[in-house]
Amino acid sequence: MVIFCLVAVSTLHAQLLDSSDRGDASRSLQADDALLRERQLKSDSINREDDLRDLRLAKYALLAGNTSLAERYLDRLGSDHPRLNQIVARYSALSAFMQSDFDKTYQLVKSERLNIVNAYEEICLLRLMSLFALGKNHPDFYKISPEFDSCRAITYKYTDNDHFWLSSMKTIVQGKMNQLPGGNVNDFTKLLIDDDSTKLWMKIALYTNREKQIIKNIELLPQEAYLNIGIRELLGMAYYRSGDPKRAADFIEDLATPNSDNIRGDIALTKNELELAYGHFRLALKRKDDSLNALERAIPLSWLLEQWSDGIELLAKYVGREYDPVKLLALETALRIRKGQYDKSQANLRYLEEKLLGSAPLDIQLMISFVSLMKGDLKKLKESSAKACRSFDGLNCWIADQLLVWDDLTKTVKRTDKVNIAAKSMDEILAESSNDISELKEKILIDQRDIEELDSRNVKLQLQ
Repeated sequence: MVIFCLVAVSTLHAQLLDSSDRGDASRSLQADDALLRERQLKSDSINREDDLRDLRLAKYALLAGNTSLAERYLDRLGSDHPRLNQIVARYSALSAFMQSDFDKTYQLVKSERLNIVNAYEEICLLRLMSLFALGKNHPDFYKISPEFDSCRAITYKYTDNDHFWLSSMKTIVQGKMNQLPGGNVNDFTKLLIDDDSTKLWMKIALYTNREKQIIKNIELLPQEAYLNIGIRELLGMAYYRSGDPKRAADFIEDLATPNSDNIRGDIALTKNELELAYGHFRLALKRKDDSLNALERAIPLSWLLEQWSDGIELLAKYVGREYDPVKLLALETALRIRKGQYDKSQANLRYLEEKLLGSAPLDIQLMISFVSLMKGDLKKLKESSAKACRSFDGLNCWIADQLLVWDDLTKTVKRTDKVNIAAKSMDEILAESSNDISELKEKILIDQRDIEELDSRNVKLQLQ
């Protein structure tokens, strides 16, 4: 009996201890689970902050026109991001559109998952404009009309001109040029209702090279329209493009705007007045420092007029249609070479060589050769002149030949003293020997008069 009681007490004690251990273990597991959840939430929060930062930086890069940088941030997010995939697709499509890769743009935004309302209104214009650019040969071209109707309806709240430009672009890509605004005289009852509508019509006319339509209907403009600066600029452009620069100048004579300065610069270019044209474009940039029209004209003029510093400054502002970082850096390097900045030019050329993986075009090889010559880099000069010579550049073939003659051509070409003072030029030799030269006298062997007498018909030869 005693033994039984001891066993019972021992069992009960063991059960109590086991229950206590299980409670401790349970509490420990709960604490560990809470700690894991806390760590996971913290990790998710950090990842979310990183994702939002990358997305924000991609957006800023797109706004700055730096599509390559934007794409690097978007690649870090990934196109299959669980929460941001729609935004990533839209930003990627916008980057492709900015690079004129319209097929890629369309592929990125054509997905059915983007047709939900909150996503569709953000991408429908990109989808529509990429189809416009791809043209009639694209298999989805037939979708333009229904896509246009859907996009127009969902984005109607964002337009204050009834999608004038979008409608006009649709008309153009469908080849219905005669249906563009202004094709019928009755259209002007709506087109000329106010200054904004008038400017829209004039802009679409200029965009489609129908400036003569503007001039033809100029008498329909109300008198107050001529007080609008924008309308006068457009009239000036219409007359300039129609070949009447004098009339164009009359319309913009007293205007102080970037557009009027650009037109005046274009007029000066037609007269080959390069300095005057350059001044007008610089003035346009002073009024609007990112005027693309002014930049595209002022940059080549800065080269022609040898304004090297201005050219470098202007290139830094250019983000136009032909934006190519490699080409712009090459042009900047050429300007710096002309300015004598060989250290910076050498650094630029080294970067370009790495960027182009050693397959730099001839223009860059010529710059590398010249800078190496000026910097005294004999090893690089031998390499670059040989490459340029293989591309049939005569001057670098001569340099490669001279490198075999002179110990250090980079020092020889910089010598200012005469190579051989004792040597006389051909002019000096001729000048010194001029007194020793006597005229050559003709020695008459047969008198010409005897020949003439023999040829005369009066001479009769007697046969023996």
